[in-house]
Amino acid sequence: MHPYIGVTGFMHRSEVKKTLAALNAIEQTNGGVKRKLMIGVLACAPGISRKPNHWLQRHPNEHDISDLFFPDRRVLNILHYHADDADSLAERLKYLTNAVGPHLDGIQLNMTWPPPSRVYAYGKPITLELGKHALGACNHHPQEICSRLQAYKNDIARVLVDMSAGHGIPLSVPYMMRLLVPIAERFPNLGIGVAGGLSLELLDQIEPLIKAIPHLSIDAEGALRDAADHLDLERVQRYLERAYTLFC
Repeated sequence: MHPYIGVTGFMHRSEVKKTLAALNAIEQTNGGVKRKLMIGVLACAPGISRKPNHWLQRHPNEHDISDLFFPDRRVLNILHYHADDADSLAERLKYLTNAVGPHLDGIQLNMTWPPPSRVYAYGKPITLELGKHALGACNHHPQEICSRLQAYKNDIARVLVDMSAGHGIPLSVPYMMRLLVPIAERFPNLGIGVAGGLSLELLDQIEPLIKAIPHLSIDAEGALRDAADHLDLERVQRYLERAYTLFC
């Protein structure tokens, strides 16, 4: 699986265009880029979209998602899907895979240990988010997490460990080291990613993780937004510039 540097929470086509322009400048400065840029777009189960306090500035209309995914060899277009339960997961994944359009490169499931029998994205690679509830269900124990992951066999291509859930809460490097190194050793072909408060200011702190897991992917969301919860493209550009320097 291609490791990536990710930004999640795009709402408008213009935001993606400006981010790709920033990638162009980084590519020219560095003489190329060795990591894919993950363009993350959020989607949720229909019922969740009607709940109070839903992040309206992060979830585009499903009919607009296809406009946010550009055909670009340097990009991974990933749909981040959140649901409270898996009752209709198979049907929703089939619908979203068809509705999002031809440039979809994969789906991330932001769910707590969905039933392995329902995790299938019709040919698209799946990333399984391991959030605080999923990790808590395993007592934050690497061996228990590995046992759960084993049940998915080859149906997931990546895992993303994220205790922040879009709130911009900084990750703990020692905690991530304790969890991720055993997972990477147990599943050498599994993509491994982290998220949690990542921005220009926090990136240097994750260098030990990069050295321990050279194929590490990263994703940023909450810490790249302004006070009105809009994607701050200046913060995005600074984050990408530093991230591509770290992963050169």
